[in-house]
Amino acid sequence: MSDLRRQKQAYRHDPANGVFGDCNRTAIACVLGVERDELPHVHRDMNSEEFEAFTKGFLADRGLHLISVPVNAPSVSEAMLFGHMRGGGIPFILGGQSPRGVNHSVVCFSQDDLHDPGNDVYLSNTSRNEAEDSDSVSPGSNPGSPATSNP
Repeated sequence: MSDLRRQKQAYRHDPANGVFGDCNRTAIACVLGVERDELPHVHRDMNSEEFEAFTKGFLADRGLHLISVPVNAPSVSEAMLFGHMRGGGIPFILGGQSPRGVNHSVVCFSQDDLHDPGNDVYLSNTSRNEAEDSDSVSPGSNPGSPATSNP
């Protein structure tokens, strides 16, 4: 069986062609250690409130709760370090704007271990500096804000 904590998203965000990305549901599946397709996916654009209600509803049905913490960090590595220190070392989802200009979610397993469900190459066991150079969340974006259009 494949590592459920290192899954790839099924849909790359392309709303002009009716495709709504699923990086966030894939990131949640990675953190929970369940198959990505066990989580629901909505093929439409959602505003922040709709997205948060959808995600909280799904998690609440499983006895879990979403906590969003806005982080204004100068780099991905600083956001990863902040999340690691504040989260006591548990995996967390980092959201922000990708270099393609869309909201995107990645999984941080530690302060040095970032997994991007949208990349072709896993970034596990990379340094924080290497993670900053990846095709994931852009430094200078608001990495703590939830993705709003691609559950």
